[in-house]
Amino acid sequence: MPVFRHLFRWFANRRFDDGSISVLAVMGAVPLLALGAVLADSGRTLAERLALQSAVEAAALSGAYEQLAGGSGCSNAASDVAAAISVNPTVNCDATSSVVTVEASAVRQLTFGELFGRSDATISASASAVSGGVTALQGVRPLALCAEHPGFQQWVDSGYTDTTSHRVNVESDGTQCAGQVPGNWGMLDLDGGANSNADTQEWITNGFPGAIHASSTLDGDPGIPTPAISIDDVFGVPITIPVFSGVTMNGQAASYTVVGFVGLVVESAVLNGPASERHVIVRFTTDPGDSIQRGCCVGVGEVNGGITGARICSLDEMGAC
Repeated sequence: MPVFRHLFRWFANRRFDDGSISVLAVMGAVPLLALGAVLADSGRTLAERLALQSAVEAAALSGAYEQLAGGSGCSNAASDVAAAISVNPTVNCDATSSVVTVEASAVRQLTFGELFGRSDATISASASAVSGGVTALQGVRPLALCAEHPGFQQWVDSGYTDTTSHRVNVESDGTQCAGQVPGNWGMLDLDGGANSNADTQEWITNGFPGAIHASSTLDGDPGIPTPAISIDDVFGVPITIPVFSGVTMNGQAASYTVVGFVGLVVESAVLNGPASERHVIVRFTTDPGDSIQRGCCVGVGEVNGGITGARICSLDEMGAC
């Protein structure tokens, strides 16, 4: 420690006129050196504590995604934490149906601890991550499906494994969404303004650039857009769309309550001719396509349509999961 050696030498060289060493100088060197030792050990301990906290957070998130993929959620927790820090940790992991909790502790040796009768310090950290359906997405298409549509219900009930192709009629085929209005399919106004056909076409082709949140209310129109709007650009590729439940008003005054999101592939569509014949054929998927997760996870009143994510919900037992 060069700084402390220089300080000691400075104090040691303080002398009275008769050449005797100042007692105050000698006594002053001791607490300064002790303070420096404490600060050095404290700084290293804090740095390793922060590294341990980051390691358990990353392990919990990784475990939550592992669990979403059908894994245990804890298989890699110990190795992930150990690989991220310089001390040898003790790691415990617990996984429930939707929450993965990782706890870790380690003993680090104190460089100057023996000056105060203490040779080591224990550091610890914990983190929990919850997984489930996303609550916000960026890049969704301005199409929407009723949460009560039989095809969507079959998809959810299958545990997101159903590979059936479903016909969604533009006009109601008996589905009363939330018991309020007939309809299965809607076109949403995602930016809250009087968007043009060009805006709508851009959102269909490339996705809406902003984030859409579940439990939000959006204006929209029932049915398929005007012939000026095409969905040909998204045939055969995975896209995500909002799922709605409550609908108020009708026609161009309709407002949709978004309760979740679903991934789908549009396989074909008939959008011209008699209204009773207009329909789209879709297959649901857990592939989010080019959409980006912006929120997780669904709660009461929201639905998990198979597009899933994870987030940290507790740090050192602070926070609800």
